[in-house]
Amino acid sequence: MSSGQGTLKMLNRDIREIGEALGNFSTSAQIFSSDNPRMIDLYENKWVGVYNGRIEAVADTLDKLLEQVEDKNIPAGNTVVRFINREPKTLIL
Repeated sequence: MSSGQGTLKMLNRDIREIGEALGNFSTSAQIFSSDNPRMIDLYENKWVGVYNGRIEAVADTLDKLLEQVEDKNIPAGNTVVRFINREPKTLIL
């Protein structure tokens, strides 16, 4: 196999991995959508970590949440984390 073919094969693998990661992120981010109002009732004033579309960690502090993620060997970079509260968010554009 030539180096060009090897590079193309590696890029195709990387593209598939990127596509899979984006799909997982999208699925996880939907957990926090406004279409899920029970989230605030279940986890008010908690940090919540979602990985591959599943709630994997819940804690009172970000540090504790990250400890849980690490203890479960979940890649922190692929985990969607959010603090759940009732206060409206101010967006600065």
